[in-house]
Amino acid sequence: MFNFRTRLHPCFLPLTTAKSTLAVLAFCGAAAHAQTADAPDVALAQGRALVYASNTVTPATREGLQLLESQAEAGNTAAMIELGALYLYGTILPQDWPRALEYFEAAAEAGDPDGIYQYAMMLMWSERAPARAEAMLQRAGNLGATKAWVTLAEGAMYGYLGGGSVSRAKFAGYAAQAHAAGEERIAVLEATRFMWGISVRASGPQTIAVLEQAADAGNSEAAMFLIRLVRSGNRYNIRREPDRASAYLEQYRDLLSQAQIWQLQIAIAAQTARSATQMADIVARLDAQPQLITQGFGADLLTANENVAIYVLQTRLAAQGHAVGQLDGFAGNRTLRAMNAACREIAPLAACADSVMRPDLVALLIEKL
Repeated sequence: MFNFRTRLHPCFLPLTTAKSTLAVLAFCGAAAHAQTADAPDVALAQGRALVYASNTVTPATREGLQLLESQAEAGNTAAMIELGALYLYGTILPQDWPRALEYFEAAAEAGDPDGIYQYAMMLMWSERAPARAEAMLQRAGNLGATKAWVTLAEGAMYGYLGGGSVSRAKFAGYAAQAHAAGEERIAVLEATRFMWGISVRASGPQTIAVLEQAADAGNSEAAMFLIRLVRSGNRYNIRREPDRASAYLEQYRDLLSQAQIWQLQIAIAAQTARSATQMADIVARLDAQPQLITQGFGADLLTANENVAIYVLQTRLAAQGHAVGQLDGFAGNRTLRAMNAACREIAPLAACADSVMRPDLVALLIEKL
């Protein structure tokens, strides 16, 4: 079952030393372009750069907070949501949900419901207040955050909106609202129900059929999910078929960006990589397009082939002077020590202490190293 608590919110992951440099560049770049950019946008960029430049609260962090607070007071809803998220997720500042909600409500009153969407999503997945979470997500959806209908459908499907059959009975209604709003991910949830037999009879062929129908209608999210699913299989009712995944990629390539096509091609190649030579070839292809390596891509590479993901990290860590042992794609003791050392520079210490082999952390390391 989906568990929000195992995720790190991608917007609030602390920065590496390298990215700290980028933060400084962002700060300086924003100032340099002050003549051509709107002043609120510049101040917001400066505030973000300063706040996220360190894992801990520093004088620069406080300066960044002051910039964000001044923008929030001036009515900048992006600053309000930024501040609310800092207190909601608690990765840099101490977690303070009531204070977060104050900022989110102010943003919603000014016309931006994304903050209350984030807050309600946290309420739902943490199971703190299901009824309140549902009502708040409905409000966010009605205010224009249409992704809230998808989240409500997902929560209903997994039993987070009242538990068991009560929750699952709500899926169809929220799915209909998500479809009406044009939210593509709802097709993926509908396919997932058939894949695992959630309130319906499990069926691999029906799963594929739902995704094909959505992709044929121009749904890019369904196309990407279909390609990844067939590439890796699900160890239940869908076989691993990399060649079929490649065929789907060719069939639906017009729905995808060039970056997405490249990422999917790499992950399909990784699926069948077994030798050191094959894994080294993957690394060479990554080196040729470093700007396309995202945390999402890192997660997909890990799903495609864990050994390739570890091999990529071994080569990156070794290049930075870490002792990783043999480059073999296995997370031995020396590789794990090197990963832990790198993790402490780019992620919350509590997350690294949990396990550096957490999928979200491995994906983050692939992006940042």
